[in-house]
Amino acid sequence: MLLKRISCQVGTGKKDIFSLGQAAWSQLNTIPGFVGQIGGWDTKDKHIAHLISLWKDTESYQYFMHNVHDEIYENSPQAPFIQNIEVETYAISIPLPDAYEETADYLAKSSCIRMERSQFNKLQRGDFTQMRIPWMLSAGKVGKVLFGESYKEESIFLTVTGWDSLEDEEWYQANKFPGSFKAEVNMDAEQTEVFHFVAEKDWFLRKTSTS
Repeated sequence: MLLKRISCQVGTGKKDIFSLGQAAWSQLNTIPGFVGQIGGWDTKDKHIAHLISLWKDTESYQYFMHNVHDEIYENSPQAPFIQNIEVETYAISIPLPDAYEETADYLAKSSCIRMERSQFNKLQRGDFTQMRIPWMLSAGKVGKVLFGESYKEESIFLTVTGWDSLEDEEWYQANKFPGSFKAEVNMDAEQTEVFHFVAEKDWFLRKTSTS
């Protein structure tokens, strides 16, 4: 399974046009292998739009990029107003393959999405996947987790979680993941970036079949 993360810097006063332009990407629902997409505006910088899309496999994604993507992008009203764009792809290892559709639906219903982009060494990676993620799921505030490794840089990982609210996520970080536990399992990332966005319901895409 492949996850694509996109972050766009949108020009001042152009947020409404960008949002309307998301309608052009509904064509993704016709592409074999597409699973779903969610997105929204950054909670700190209101001119940054975040998007996350899920694909059944790299072959489906590459077909889309080589045969469909450019036409949609060039015909979208968004293109002239994107000042900067970051794109990354990740190989998803959590959740289990038969749970992706359920996870996509859960994230779409979440009021707040948290993305944590971290750089780990091999030891830290094992601690993270085997201990922190089960701990997160047991916290009672987060229901689904997507975790993947960058296709481009093997030490870069992305964790995506859905929350009932930004306040719930902040409460979890302060209360449910104590520093002593973190120290015991050696999970301080060498470098970490955290982004939050509120999911825009009109940006949500969900294919009924992943075939």
